[in-house]
Amino acid sequence: MNIKQIEYFVKVAKTLNYTKASQQLYVSQSAITKQINLLEEELRTKLFIRNNKCVKLTMAGEILLGESLDILCRIENCQKRIKDLKFGEKGNLRLGYVNGLERTFFVSIVNEFYREHPQYHMSFDSGISYILREKLLNEQVDMILTHRYFDSPDYENLIICKVPIMVFVRKDSPYAKKQYLEKSELLNLDIMYDTQGLYCEHGESIPLDHLLLLILEGKGTALLPEFAIHYTQFQDYLVGIPVKDMEEKIYAIYQKKNSNPLIQEFIKYLKIVK
Repeated sequence: MNIKQIEYFVKVAKTLNYTKASQQLYVSQSAITKQINLLEEELRTKLFIRNNKCVKLTMAGEILLGESLDILCRIENCQKRIKDLKFGEKGNLRLGYVNGLERTFFVSIVNEFYREHPQYHMSFDSGISYILREKLLNEQVDMILTHRYFDSPDYENLIICKVPIMVFVRKDSPYAKKQYLEKSELLNLDIMYDTQGLYCEHGESIPLDHLLLLILEGKGTALLPEFAIHYTQFQDYLVGIPVKDMEEKIYAIYQKKNSNPLIQEFIKYLKIVK
């Protein structure tokens, strides 16, 4: 008894028609008849009662049908588990992202990925850039989304988007009503924090929400990516003014030797900038 014989038997048992079974299996009727005959010879019993009018299961056929359906189900489950195993450990993608990115397109991409791949799992880790970099180096995450380019031949840097840079000021600032700022005007501003300070690589860095609170307190202005204003609790008090011709790249970075296939699967959902 082999899997092909079981599949042929189940199809005939369900349709009770050799012609229909052969059409659905895309094989000749003679091939199905031959395999059923071999199965009956091996089991030394008839599985079907056949005449010119109909095909019926024998009692032995009824027993075999129940067992065969269970066998095919177990084979299918086994194949699925092996396939899932190939997609990382239990189908898991460990993803790190820079603070604030959860206020952007990132959420919709994760939602779309989960909707089409509910069998897989993603774990998340947010933080400042240099900490994410260390976790990637130590293989604690599979991929990071950050604005800091990783200058190493062992790592892939894919630009997934470019975000405008804005100056964030209090609403009572004399600059608050400007449509945009020229780069030259930045020299006149008391910019205490920028993307380098927010995601610094040395020393202490300031979480985004703490930084916005300092601006609200009147301790200077900040030069930040556009998505920072999407912290809704600050929109009533702060204004983001675009800086003309200034933007920041967001990268998806991963180690080239990482064999987790969910990396490439997730990349399909990112809008890669050519």
